Amino acid sequence: MRPPLQRQSPPAAKPQCCPLADEALSQEDLNHYAHIFKALGDPNRLSIISRIAADGCRKVTAADLQCFTGTSQATVSHHLAKLQEAGLLHAEREGRTLRYSVVPEVFAQLRTILAIGSFGEG
Repeated sequence: MRPPLQRQSPPAAKPQCCPLADEALSQEDLNHYAHIFKALGDPNRLSIISRIAADGCRKVTAADLQCFTGTSQATVSHHLAKLQEAGLLHAEREGRTLRYSVVPEVFAQLRTILAIGSFGEG
């Protein structure tokens, strides 16, 4: 009697190794983007930046964001300062009030950095 036919698995594909970027980021760029991502790493700040971005061209005040977040004015101001230090927000003074808007160029840079294979572009 013949032994039953055994199915053989196809040979495992060898993993392909290819670079995802044209070049590595410089130390200066690494520090720059780490600072930005650190600012975005806080859920409260991410919520604030999301809210400001959702308002499009309308500039918002800390009081607007205080109502949105339900936190104190001091807490909102602290988060706004961190986002501004990271270059994510622009503040414009109107009398005694600061109005905040996103810096679109920074978000364009982040999109480029996060796109696989696009590290060296831009």
